[in-house]
Formats: sequence, C-alpha cells, structure tokens
Amino acid sequence: MPFIPSAASCGVLRFKSKNVIITVISIYRLSEGKIAEEWRNRDTLGMLQQLGILHLKRTS
Repeated sequence: MPFIPSAASCGVLRFKSKNVIITVISIYRLSEGKIAEEWRNRDTLGMLQQLGILHLKRTS
C-alpha cells in the first residue's frame, strides 16, 4: 500500500479465484517531521458483501 497521507488506498485480495477490492483510508498526524499517530479504517462491510458472506436487502 503506498504512503499517501489522508488519502484512500485500495488493496486486492484473491478469494477462491475471485478478486476482492478492499478500500482503506489511512490518516497520519505528523509532529516534528515524524509520524506521531496513525488512524486506519477499512471497508469491512463491502469486503464481506463481495465475498458473498453478507447479503443486505435494499429498502425504499
């Protein structure tokens, strides 16, 4: 995953011959030119839907 502060990155996971896209957002806080803190959030719900583990019904 490339180092892109405050930007979304995507990873690809192969699962039973199927490509799955995992979206990750990484945010870094810098202090004195060094990384002081890091926060990451990944789209687990989207990944589970792509793997067929979770099915959501749309409502109007």
